[in-house]
Amino acid sequence: MIKINGIKFYRKPLMCGECAAFLNGSTERTVVYCKGTCLLFDKEKGYYSNIPKRCERLIGKGMGFPDGTELVIVAND
Repeated sequence: MIKINGIKFYRKPLMCGECAAFLNGSTERTVVYCKGTCLLFDKEKGYYSNIPKRCERLIGKGMGFPDGTELVIVAND
């Protein structure tokens, strides 16, 4: 388990809807196609959208760190 900006990740998600940073406002676990917001990058995504390369690399690198590591993403302006 790693934490990225305070969000816990237990494994690398296969689609946006599986990601811990995906927020769609639904209170039910039964899923129909819906859109939501990525809390890490503030982008609107579909539940079944493929995970972007930047997320895949970020979470993949984070999983290489020891368990319980906390990472922080900083915007480069």
